[in-house]
Amino acid sequence: MDRRLLDVSYPVVELETAVVRLWRDFTHPGRALLIPLAEVREIHDLEAEDYFLLMAELRRLSRVLARLYQADKMNLACFGNQVPWLHWHVIPRRRDDAQWPLSVWEELPDPSPVDDEVLAEHAERLHWALLDDDGEMS
Repeated sequence: MDRRLLDVSYPVVELETAVVRLWRDFTHPGRALLIPLAEVREIHDLEAEDYFLLMAELRRLSRVLARLYQADKMNLACFGNQVPWLHWHVIPRRRDDAQWPLSVWEELPDPSPVDDEVLAEHAERLHWALLDDDGEMS
């Protein structure tokens, strides 16, 4: 897995086709990465079955983050311009966050790093919520 993705994130859980990691900067609490286990550059490089499984995991992560972080909106982004390993940024947004309604790449506020103890608490909560998720919206 690309070192740059690992350096900016904290491990949460390995799912069937991807890993989930929390972003270390808590400007947007709950911001996560979904990184496929298979090294591919583009979404069209995935086999059809792997694509559908990965999209189900992306949907599941988005749903769980929206619930845990009481998001007003979920932002999903997949660029790969700087890190060529396919991955998604899954970002719970709230109307009271520092950049609302701008994208998280505009008018960057000062970073809000948190220590590993805080990350571990959030990661554990997210880990269990993902494993307990039954696919139903609550």
